[in-house]
Amino acid sequence: MKKGDQLLNATKGKRERVGRMMMMHSINREEIEEAFAGDIIALAGLKDTTTGDTLCDPAKP
Repeated sequence: MKKGDQLLNATKGKRERVGRMMMMHSINREEIEEAFAGDIIALAGLKDTTTGDTLCDPAKP
């Protein structure tokens, strides 16, 4: 996933655009441009997504 990508919130049936992405390192955060399978990241600025929601590729839900 990359900054600016559109994702589907499968839990709520709404689309979200990826804004800020951060890689988590203990108590520190590092701004990143893309993430890969297995990465633990935080996404900031999602309007309709909350903890526990499932995000996926809208073309392959």
